[in-house]
Amino acid sequence: MKTIRVLVADDHPLYRRGLVDLLEEVPGIEVVGEATNGLQAVKLVEQVKPDLVLMDVVMPEGGGILATRRICQDQPQVKVLMLTVSEGNETLFEALAAGASGYLLKEIEPDDLIQAIEQVMRGQAPMSPAIAAKVLQRFRYEPLGEEDNLAEEPPPLTSREVEIIGLLAQGLTNQEIARRLVVATTTIKTHIHNLLRKTRTHNRAELVAWGMQAGLIDISTQTKDS
Repeated sequence: MKTIRVLVADDHPLYRRGLVDLLEEVPGIEVVGEATNGLQAVKLVEQVKPDLVLMDVVMPEGGGILATRRICQDQPQVKVLMLTVSEGNETLFEALAAGASGYLLKEIEPDDLIQAIEQVMRGQAPMSPAIAAKVLQRFRYEPLGEEDNLAEEPPPLTSREVEIIGLLAQGLTNQEIARRLVVATTTIKTHIHNLLRKTRTHNRAELVAWGMQAGLIDISTQTKDS
């Protein structure tokens, strides 16, 4: 497996140092830089070209959400995994809209963090259970407004696109979906790109949540399968 190059961005020296020490002990992960604020994180991403950024939400000089938006716009191949001490809805949905690939509470266990990093690199969207529950609640029970940047009426989707949303909800990677449907991985990537455009969502997590809100995914079935 290719070595995962990680940039750690956190303004608290003790926590940042702890993350770096943890990651440096993990085979297959290389820490390529440390940032203490949002602006520095953006600049370092341009310089060291990491595969993934562990990004604190609240930092000086722009903060983690603004930095995530800049990184995802300028370096779309770089994944951003957000870390936070808060379960607040406002920062959660701002981070997802900015392009974050996952959203975790800082109280996460070390082994679970390593697993989350690997999941992001496989194309999945890990979230702490409390965070995932908020995402589902938002899209299941709250009416959508224009500020959500989601289509008011479900766009016309093909049966294959609906099928792919269901498989994404099961946590399958592009490669696993391709094997399941007996098509090329590039075909799945194209379908997902088209789905994000059609539904005006920003990432897999939002796409799955959109599918649940639109009634395309049987939530009880997905829970049993997971």
